[in-house]
Amino acid sequence: WIENQIAVFRESYALLPGYDQAEAYLVSVLSLATSGEESPRVDEVMVKGGTYVEPYVRILSVIQSVGAVLEEIPHKEGAGESSSGSRRRRIAKKLIDQDICLSMLDKIALANERKKGAVSSASGNSNGNDVREEENPVAIPYDAAARLAYDADPANRSVSFEEFKPK
Repeated sequence: WIENQIAVFRESYALLPGYDQAEAYLVSVLSLATSGEESPRVDEVMVKGGTYVEPYVRILSVIQSVGAVLEEIPHKEGAGESSSGSRRRRIAKKLIDQDICLSMLDKIALANERKKGAVSSASGNSNGNDVREEENPVAIPYDAAARLAYDADPANRSVSFEEFKPK
Protein backbone atom coordinates (compact mmCIF):
# COMPACT_ATOMS: atom_id res chain seq x y z
CA TRP A 1 0.00 0.00 0.00
CA ILE A 2 2.80 2.40 0.90
CA GLU A 3 4.53 1.65 -2.40
CA ASN A 4 1.36 2.62 -4.31
CA GLN A 5 1.00 5.87 -2.36
CA ILE A 6 4.64 6.77 -3.00
CA ALA A 7 4.29 5.96 -6.72
CA VAL A 8 1.34 8.35 -7.04
CA PHE A 9 3.19 10.99 -5.01
CA ARG A 10 6.29 10.57 -7.21
CA GLU A 11 4.27 10.99 -10.41
CA SER A 12 2.81 14.24 -9.12
CA TYR A 13 5.77 15.89 -7.40
CA ALA A 14 9.07 14.26 -8.41
CA LEU A 15 10.29 17.29 -10.38
CA LEU A 16 9.85 19.77 -7.52
CA PRO A 17 12.83 20.90 -5.44
CA GLY A 18 13.11 19.08 -2.11
CA TYR A 19 11.18 16.08 -3.39
CA ASP A 20 13.58 13.53 -1.87
CA GLN A 21 13.06 14.89 1.65
CA ALA A 22 9.29 15.03 1.12
CA GLU A 23 9.25 11.43 -0.06
CA ALA A 24 11.35 10.27 2.91
CA TYR A 25 8.94 12.10 5.24
CA LEU A 26 5.87 10.56 3.59
CA VAL A 27 7.40 7.07 3.68
CA SER A 28 8.29 7.54 7.37
CA VAL A 29 4.83 8.74 8.35
CA LEU A 30 3.03 6.05 6.34
CA SER A 31 5.31 3.33 7.70
CA LEU A 32 4.71 4.41 11.29
CA ALA A 33 0.96 4.71 10.68
CA THR A 34 0.52 1.35 8.95
CA SER A 35 3.13 -0.98 10.46
CA GLY A 36 3.85 0.82 13.72
CA GLU A 37 7.56 0.90 12.86
CA GLU A 38 9.76 3.74 11.72
CA SER A 39 10.91 3.52 8.15
CA PRO A 40 14.57 2.86 7.33
CA ARG A 41 14.39 6.30 5.67
CA VAL A 42 13.71 8.11 8.95
CA ASP A 43 17.35 9.29 9.06
CA GLU A 44 16.78 11.20 5.83
CA VAL A 45 13.93 13.04 7.56
CA MET A 46 15.84 13.73 10.78
CA VAL A 47 18.94 15.35 9.23
CA LYS A 48 19.97 18.52 11.05
CA GLY A 49 18.21 21.49 9.52
CA GLY A 50 15.93 19.25 7.47
CA THR A 51 12.62 20.63 6.29
CA TYR A 52 10.58 17.83 7.84
CA VAL A 53 12.33 17.39 11.21
CA GLU A 54 9.85 19.54 13.13
CA PRO A 55 6.69 18.04 11.54
CA TYR A 56 7.96 14.49 12.13
CA VAL A 57 8.84 15.26 15.75
CA ARG A 58 5.37 16.80 16.16
CA ILE A 59 3.74 13.62 14.83
CA LEU A 60 5.79 11.54 17.26
CA SER A 61 4.81 13.78 20.16
CA VAL A 62 1.11 13.54 19.27
CA ILE A 63 1.38 9.75 19.09
CA GLN A 64 3.10 9.71 22.47
CA SER A 65 0.64 12.16 24.02
CA VAL A 66 -2.21 9.70 23.54
CA GLY A 67 -0.32 6.92 25.32
CA ALA A 68 1.86 5.27 22.68
CA VAL A 69 5.36 4.30 23.74
CA LEU A 70 8.15 4.27 21.18
CA GLU A 71 10.65 1.49 21.75
CA GLU A 72 13.81 0.60 19.87
CA ILE A 73 13.54 -2.28 17.44
CA PRO A 74 15.98 -4.94 18.65
CA HIS A 75 18.82 -5.52 16.19
CA LYS A 76 18.29 -9.30 16.15
CA GLU A 77 14.92 -8.89 14.40
CA GLY A 78 16.68 -7.85 11.22
CA ALA A 79 15.87 -4.42 9.75
CA GLY A 80 16.25 -2.77 13.15
CA GLU A 81 18.65 -0.20 11.84
CA SER A 82 18.12 2.61 9.42
CA SER A 83 20.26 3.21 6.37
CA SER A 84 22.92 5.03 8.43
CA GLY A 85 23.00 2.38 11.16
CA SER A 86 21.06 4.32 13.82
CA ARG A 87 18.35 2.55 15.77
CA ARG A 88 14.78 2.68 14.54
CA ARG A 89 11.76 2.65 16.82
CA ARG A 90 8.31 1.13 16.83
CA ILE A 91 5.11 1.66 18.72
CA ALA A 92 5.10 -0.73 21.69
CA LYS A 93 2.26 -3.19 22.07
CA LYS A 94 1.40 -1.89 25.55
CA LEU A 95 0.16 1.69 25.74
CA ILE A 96 0.16 4.09 28.67
CA ASP A 97 -3.33 4.89 29.94
CA GLN A 98 -3.99 8.57 29.17
CA ASP A 99 -7.14 10.55 29.91
CA ILE A 100 -7.51 11.82 26.33
CA CYS A 101 -11.31 11.69 26.46
CA LEU A 102 -11.72 14.06 29.37
CA SER A 103 -12.83 17.58 28.58
CA MET A 104 -11.30 20.58 30.31
CA LEU A 105 -14.40 20.87 32.49
CA ASP A 106 -14.03 17.22 33.52
CA LYS A 107 -10.39 17.82 34.43
CA ILE A 108 -11.30 20.92 36.45
CA ALA A 109 -14.00 18.97 38.31
CA LEU A 110 -11.57 16.14 39.10
CA ALA A 111 -8.94 18.62 40.28
CA ASN A 112 -11.52 20.32 42.51
CA GLU A 113 -12.59 16.97 43.98
CA ARG A 114 -8.97 16.06 44.70
CA LYS A 115 -8.35 19.45 46.34
CA LYS A 116 -11.47 19.11 48.50
CA GLY A 117 -10.47 15.58 49.49
CA ALA A 118 -6.95 16.72 50.38
CA VAL A 119 -8.27 19.65 52.44
CA SER A 120 -10.77 17.41 54.26
CA SER A 121 -8.22 14.76 55.15
CA ALA A 122 -5.53 17.30 56.06
CA SER A 123 -7.80 19.35 58.31
CA GLY A 124 -9.59 16.40 59.93
CA ASN A 125 -9.12 15.75 63.62
CA SER A 126 -9.40 12.67 65.75
CA ASN A 127 -11.87 13.91 68.39
CA GLY A 128 -14.92 13.62 66.15
CA ASN A 129 -15.66 17.34 65.82
CA ASP A 130 -17.15 18.59 62.58
CA VAL A 131 -14.55 19.33 59.94
CA ARG A 132 -15.17 22.45 57.88
CA GLU A 133 -13.96 22.16 54.30
CA GLU A 134 -12.12 25.18 53.02
CA GLU A 135 -13.25 26.45 49.67
CA ASN A 136 -10.60 27.23 47.11
CA PRO A 137 -11.50 30.69 45.76
CA VAL A 138 -9.64 30.00 42.51
CA ALA A 139 -11.36 26.69 41.78
CA ILE A 140 -13.79 26.78 38.86
CA PRO A 141 -16.99 24.75 39.32
CA TYR A 142 -17.32 21.87 36.88
CA ASP A 143 -20.62 23.26 35.59
CA ALA A 144 -19.54 26.91 35.30
CA ALA A 145 -20.25 27.17 31.57
CA ALA A 146 -23.71 25.64 32.00
CA ARG A 147 -24.49 27.98 34.90
CA LEU A 148 -23.43 31.01 32.88
CA ALA A 149 -25.64 29.98 29.99
CA TYR A 150 -28.58 29.17 32.27
CA ASP A 151 -28.34 32.41 34.25
CA ALA A 152 -27.85 34.60 31.18
CA ASP A 153 -31.54 35.38 30.80
CA PRO A 154 -33.83 34.33 33.67
CA ALA A 155 -36.92 34.77 31.48
CA ASN A 156 -35.65 32.62 28.63
CA ARG A 157 -33.10 30.27 30.27
CA SER A 158 -31.42 29.75 26.91
CA VAL A 159 -28.65 31.52 25.07
CA SER A 160 -27.09 31.02 21.67
CA PHE A 161 -23.41 30.20 21.34
CA GLU A 162 -22.74 33.59 19.72
CA GLU A 163 -24.31 35.34 22.71
CA PHE A 164 -22.49 33.03 25.14
CA LYS A 165 -18.97 33.57 23.72
CA PRO A 166 -18.47 37.14 24.97
CA LYS A 167 -19.76 36.23 28.43
